[in-house]
Amino acid sequence: MALEDTELNVGGVKLTGVYIALVATLVSSIGGVIWTASSLYGRLESLEDDQIPEDRIVSIETQMQENNVSELGAKLATLGTNLEQILQSQGELLELRTQVIDVEQTVAEMKATVTSAELVVNTVETFEGRLSSYEARFDKQDREADDLWRAIDDVSSNPLGN
Repeated sequence: MALEDTELNVGGVKLTGVYIALVATLVSSIGGVIWTASSLYGRLESLEDDQIPEDRIVSIETQMQENNVSELGAKLATLGTNLEQILQSQGELLELRTQVIDVEQTVAEMKATVTSAELVVNTVETFEGRLSSYEARFDKQDREADDLWRAIDDVSSNPLGN
């Protein structure tokens, strides 16, 4: 049995298969619209029931006044200014940090220079110590040489010991 062969008599009007399909579509669409409208109406009624009570609104307004909500704008502006100053100070601190790092590197280089200078001074002091010991030896040898020359002079001026 095909849709085209189906017939329906309603109030003396013959409806064929295609018209029956159209009527069924229209009736189901109208039913869907009615169901959606009733659902929406139910939601609106529940929203009306959920209204905020007047005493709760008064309580919220009182809390806002107690917390000085109107002065928050001025406080936020002050906070913004403070944040800008903090950012500026942070930038300066970063610059100081790089300068401190440079100074630390310079100090490290100076320590290396001082260490090498101390080594040189120790070497010079060691050399001076050796030099003074050599001077003492040379002074002794000079005295002995002078004594020998005096003895030679004495012997040559008085060869027989008279």
